[in-house]
Amino acid sequence: MMKKIYTMVLSICLISFAYAQQGETATQPAVIQPAVAQPIETQPAMAQPSVEVTTNDEFQKTERLENLRYRHLWIAYALIWLAVFGFMWKTWRKSVEQEEKIADLNQKINQLEKK
Repeated sequence: MMKKIYTMVLSICLISFAYAQQGETATQPAVIQPAVAQPIETQPAMAQPSVEVTTNDEFQKTERLENLRYRHLWIAYALIWLAVFGFMWKTWRKSVEQEEKIADLNQKINQLEKK
């Protein structure tokens, strides 16, 4: 039973990690262009700061990557805690069964001693 749980936890972790990696590799690396001599332009004394404009697609892509960032860790932690609690529950159930068997055996011993 525990082997199945460990296998399931490992496979879900690997799948979620691969899914997160797939989202990261979908971005294109920046292409670096060689420097070309440009004529010097004079700027006014109070130049406006340059603002980087991002498109909606870029925003959605970065938003999707942010959402995937730690998802595989949360899934792994949740599955590990489920496995721990499952193990604890199973151990508790077995201990209750053993206590019942011991009580039954004590009762049988007491009956045999009375005869």
